[in-house]
Amino acid sequence: MTIQPETCSSGPHQPAAPDLNAEAVLAELSQCQQPFLIGVRHHSAVMAKVIPQLLDQFAPDIVLLELPPEFADWIPWLAHPETQAPVALSGCDVDGERLAFYPFADFSPELAAIRWAARNKVPVEAFDLPMASRTNSRDRQLANPQGLLASLMTRTESADSGQLWERLVESTALGSAAENIRRSGLLFGWAIRWNDQQPSNYDLARESYMRSRIAAHRSKKAAAVIGAYHAAALLPTPLLWHEPADSDDDLNDDGDVRRKGRKSDDDRFITAMIPYSFQQLDERSGYPAGIRDPLWHQEILEAATLPECEEAVARIIVSICRELRKAGHPMNAADGMEVLRMSRDLARLRRLQVPGRGEVMESLQSCLTRGQLSGLGRAVADAMQIVLVGNRSGAVPGELPRCGLAPHIESILKQLRLPGPESLGQEKRLRLDPLRSSLDRARVVVLEQMNICQIPYAARAEDGSAGDRESLTSVWDVQWQHATAAMIALAGTRGTTLRQAAEGMLRLRGMDRPVEEWGESHLVQLTSAAQGNLVQLVSTGLAWLLGSFTGTASLPQLMYAMNFVDRVHSGHIPGLPSPTDDVMPAFCLPFHAPENLDVTTLLQAAISRVGGLCGSEDESDVAALLDLMLWFQQQDDHSQSPENEDKIDGLAPAVAIEAGRLLFHLRQFSQSGSALMQGAALGCRLLIGDLSETDFTTQTSSWLDSAVDEDLRHDLTRRLRGTLILVAPRLHSDPGCLNGMEERIDVFSDADFFQRLPALRGGFDVISPALRRQLLYQIQQRLPQTSSTIRPTNVDPLVQKLMFEADQAARAAVAELLPDLMWMDDISVPEGESRRSMVDDPSRQLNLLDRWRLILGLRDQSMCSAARRAARALDELYGSGAGEGSRSTLGGHGSGAGEEPPWPNTRVWADELGDLFGERVREEVLGSAVEKGRAAALAVMNEDSVRPSVDLLQTVLSMKGNLPDGQTEKLRRIARRITDELAKELATRIAPALTGLTTPRPTRRPNRRLDLRRTVMSNLKTAKVDSDGTTRLVPEQFYFRTPSRRTMDWHLIFVVDVSGSMEPSVIYSALTAAIFSALPALSVTFLAFSTEVIDFTSHVDDPLAMLMEVQVGGGTFIWKGLAAARERLKVPARTIVLLVTDFEEGGSVGALLNEVMALVDSGAKTLGLAALSDDGKPRYHTGIASQVVNCGMPVAALSPLELARWVGEQIR
Repeated sequence: MTIQPETCSSGPHQPAAPDLNAEAVLAELSQCQQPFLIGVRHHSAVMAKVIPQLLDQFAPDIVLLELPPEFADWIPWLAHPETQAPVALSGCDVDGERLAFYPFADFSPELAAIRWAARNKVPVEAFDLPMASRTNSRDRQLANPQGLLASLMTRTESADSGQLWERLVESTALGSAAENIRRSGLLFGWAIRWNDQQPSNYDLARESYMRSRIAAHRSKKAAAVIGAYHAAALLPTPLLWHEPADSDDDLNDDGDVRRKGRKSDDDRFITAMIPYSFQQLDERSGYPAGIRDPLWHQEILEAATLPECEEAVARIIVSICRELRKAGHPMNAADGMEVLRMSRDLARLRRLQVPGRGEVMESLQSCLTRGQLSGLGRAVADAMQIVLVGNRSGAVPGELPRCGLAPHIESILKQLRLPGPESLGQEKRLRLDPLRSSLDRARVVVLEQMNICQIPYAARAEDGSAGDRESLTSVWDVQWQHATAAMIALAGTRGTTLRQAAEGMLRLRGMDRPVEEWGESHLVQLTSAAQGNLVQLVSTGLAWLLGSFTGTASLPQLMYAMNFVDRVHSGHIPGLPSPTDDVMPAFCLPFHAPENLDVTTLLQAAISRVGGLCGSEDESDVAALLDLMLWFQQQDDHSQSPENEDKIDGLAPAVAIEAGRLLFHLRQFSQSGSALMQGAALGCRLLIGDLSETDFTTQTSSWLDSAVDEDLRHDLTRRLRGTLILVAPRLHSDPGCLNGMEERIDVFSDADFFQRLPALRGGFDVISPALRRQLLYQIQQRLPQTSSTIRPTNVDPLVQKLMFEADQAARAAVAELLPDLMWMDDISVPEGESRRSMVDDPSRQLNLLDRWRLILGLRDQSMCSAARRAARALDELYGSGAGEGSRSTLGGHGSGAGEEPPWPNTRVWADELGDLFGERVREEVLGSAVEKGRAAALAVMNEDSVRPSVDLLQTVLSMKGNLPDGQTEKLRRIARRITDELAKELATRIAPALTGLTTPRPTRRPNRRLDLRRTVMSNLKTAKVDSDGTTRLVPEQFYFRTPSRRTMDWHLIFVVDVSGSMEPSVIYSALTAAIFSALPALSVTFLAFSTEVIDFTSHVDDPLAMLMEVQVGGGTFIWKGLAAARERLKVPARTIVLLVTDFEEGGSVGALLNEVMALVDSGAKTLGLAALSDDGKPRYHTGIASQVVNCGMPVAALSPLELARWVGEQIR
């Protein structure tokens, strides 16, 4: 059965034909003359050889080349006699977002076509889709081979399309006619296209443009050098092709592309021609259309005859053996001969005239690796890569046009003795001391300016500084790359000097906008400007920092700004030299700091932000508090230096005042903050001396004693994490602040300790593995010697069990005979330390050191079996931790902390958790695993034993969309149970506050429904007592009940922020809205917003359905949510707008305030809720919230019950 062309071009969803006459299609492709189709692979030695012969035979009037037209001006330079391949054409849009390279090597068919056209004076047109019209989509993926492709791969024993090309086209080409090689290439392309059936939208758009350009040259004899995949689409009647249905482009009469809705300036691409190398051409460098082993293809290209090809193969094998000998592996001539013999045998077996690349690879692996996948196998692979990739580099003509910025930068690098183009690919590490050396200062400024321009040349490396200490030196890795020249060409559009280009790039990123519109991103840009010596931008930025910035910035942003201002003030930024510093004027301009430069305004704003963190559960807020603590310590050290007293005149008193405000907030947090902030406040107060170490240890001890249920154990984890983030720097030198915890840990029974162990491990997991190891070492040095005695590890387990039982029996007997005996009484305890583990409980297996090992996640083979089991079970959840030391093994004498193989499956792990810790703690650990993204843990959770809580509902909802269908249903069941229970509990608590909202209205209009109570209460003044003592009431006014109940009198609009920090409030908002919606007196609208607004009113009566739909996370445009609420106002006087948000406005603060004022002016009742949760502990932006209050919207943090009372008061 023959497939007719029109059958294959009906549309995008055309079904595959049942059979295929490949010969007929191949004949049609090869006989097409308009255009003459040459299907190639972008780097093919065989096709590069035959292209000149094919073009000589066809003698075209024009050569159409698969290349974007933006590169048309460079085509003559590719054919220039001085151009030495490999070279590349690079292009980038004006925004610097899309950078593309089009490499050309001697074995590139396109370069062979360009050189032929130059010799024969035939014009060449780049007729691929313009880069300005392209997207980043490259959605073509090879489907499972079937039909023709499967037959070809089976016949050639190919594993993938690359190997198929090599065996179908490359290996069989020697001695074949040029036309036969062309037909093989076209057959390969058709097989791939037929297998895909449906080309991608990207390919359809490209082919549509190519067809338009072919049509524009219909009167000429054209030859098209294109990827073989596209050949069928360029036939007069295309096969497996249709016009793209959703094209964003219009074609004019000449076939040129016009982008819809875009200005031509936005589509401008900067192009350049740069030298390239074989290392970059190899696909392992990341180039998507590259090939493996460029040197192989170069050798095959240069071999004209069969003997020359065999000689090239032998030369490559000998070179690989030579590289192995250089690496110290004993390879001799016999090894090389064996590889050559086997490759020839494989070629004969596959009916090839000469071994191809695949045959040589197989022979090398079989003969030289000797069955070793690592060791020798790795050495062979490295030698093959060195030889087969090669080290050839290209060159461009001396008179090649270049942008003015390129010679300017090369001149700068030469003056500063930095690597230039002549050092291509050679990386150099520099340690620079810019504050002491004018040369190094100039170097740092230039490197920073190049980084601003996104020129890939220099990168900062680790300088060895520790912790929060600022290093005055910097380490840089510098290397001139091929991409360096390409990006210099792009940067040249911003200016003719490096300084102009850097400033232009920052202005392009938004620093040319009015400072009132600056936001968070400008902080980083301001730092870049300072490091790059762009003094004008820095002056503008400092005025912004000390002005409007303070009203909208968050605490982390304010801390960043304070540290930046401090560095400017102290002169520690190399790019901002003072007028008296020794500099090289050609590279560094002096910076005149403002006279009023201090951080008082920023500090006041930062302390105000601290007040909004009371209910925070975000550890980044704790880290910001730590930064604030460290800043105060630095200021204290600085103020005690006599030589600096004059420089900070007036600053110390201001710092003292703000320190007092901070202390006030910290004391508040200790009493009423979230668990995390309670811990953070305790750590802060210890650091600043407001809390003695004794009080600190007493408080932390009480946390352990109170952790008797799930909620309190969760609080224990959060409190520990908050504290340890703050006191971690102190633990390096003084672990004594943990003494109180240590005493409590020591006195717990094994059962009580295991109950608290997961919570303790989760708390200490916040500090780095390196610090945990150091902490364990210090603890071990303080403990009595026998507590750290290493048990033998080579004892038979049965013998060990008998020894343990005998020891326990002996201890019990001695304890019975001598009840007053003190164990280990011959060991003296240092003064000031408690006596730890001095009396051993015969029923206790875990000593204090083992308990610390379990808490710190530092397993040791000397631990008892129960401890090792517990350690392994918790390692499954926590691994080795993050931070310094996380890559090393965290077990003293053995492995641990994630180093052992994982459990066979989650169910086995869950059973072990139950055996060790009990069912309740097991569910807590599984909940933590689900929270960390371990979806399989959800499947083994016990639905019936799940205790409803908002935290668990958050965890369960976080898994939606990430589970297979089988587990999604269980997630829904768990979430439904939790939601229903929470809603029922909340409704019970709220109901009293809503009493009366649904009762009939009172009226004086007579009817049958007398309101007796109201009538009596209103007429008590008419009451009289008769002579017989009877009290009589003579009503003057009667009250009745209306026949109908109140219905839909008030409209309640929830405007809920669903950004990541608001998840608990989102849950409570959904539950509360559902309760309000059940009241006939209220109609409820529910709007959720992040960067867009979605109306969930249709789901308001089903909170779970709403929560499953809401996608928590993303940015925050509060003004959009309020604008949507304002659009839904019908009777403003009877409308309540509830804005639930943390006031972290990611959009325009001005727009937010305008929307607030518009709502207030409309007459609607408004309330901003910084938190809606049971505890009513907010975490919000105090600066923006205060501005909202000034516009007329009150802001509060309420529980659902308090909100219900407030709503009831407004309605009544």
